[in-house]
Amino acid sequence: MQNIPEIINQSIDVLASKFGATGTHLWGILVKQSIIQGWINAALVIIFIIILILSIIALKKAWKLEREGKYSEESKTIILYIFRAIRIVTAIIVILTSSTTAIKQLSNPEYRAIQTILNPNTVN
Repeated sequence: MQNIPEIINQSIDVLASKFGATGTHLWGILVKQSIIQGWINAALVIIFIIILILSIIALKKAWKLEREGKYSEESKTIILYIFRAIRIVTAIIVILTSSTTAIKQLSNPEYRAIQTILNPNTVN
């Protein structure tokens, strides 16, 4: 069994020879890309936190209008609740998955670079 650093160096050299770049330059590109992807995921988390907050506010307003009897059709209210609940659940899922990915990519970009080199088909 080969040594992992040896495999990484060989993979970097193969990729560098294909692209005509030095191995260290290619390594720097992979690390920078991981950091950029981490910031993109962080921005996505912020956007979905805003969506989550706005959806919760809208749901509370709908409940208030329902209690005051300002909705005339019950089916209209149920559809609004369903769509707002779907938005809230979707926002929570995206926040949870993207925030963990962003934290991993920003705190340890070299790990993603190593993943890219060792198994390029599984990394987004």
